Amino acid sequence: MSKTVPASFDEKDFNWKVPIGGEGHSSPVLWGDKIFLTANDAGRDGAKRQVLCLSAKDGSEIWAWGEKYKPHHINDKFNNFASATPVVDAERVYLSWTTGDSREVVALTHDGDLAWRISRAGFDDTDHGSGASPILAE
Repeated sequence: MSKTVPASFDEKDFNWKVPIGGEGHSSPVLWGDKIFLTANDAGRDGAKRQVLCLSAKDGSEIWAWGEKYKPHHINDKFNNFASATPVVDAERVYLSWTTGDSREVVALTHDGDLAWRISRAGFDDTDHGSGASPILAE
């Protein structure tokens, strides 16, 4: 058992803490000095979700990429529209999410530009929403 991993964390243990626009259930992903995470904002201007890139040093926002989407039924007690954890490699950040009538896989550059998108129509509307995180192979 490791003696360097604490069993609990208090604010005194944080290096920094920043608010994000909206909420998300994904885990943050670290690559070098950048942290990538997703957030969902169901505000007055319509549903929008985004990928955030934050500085690992101080939490400042480096960039945000987002788009509006069509909400659909989910179990919002345990899920939201930014539930899937992104995966990252040296060139891209990859996301998987649902739009209400399809499932999408999106790739962004480390600078926040859209590299490509694949959309598959016919998403099954279930309580589980879009919580399946992508993985990289080869």
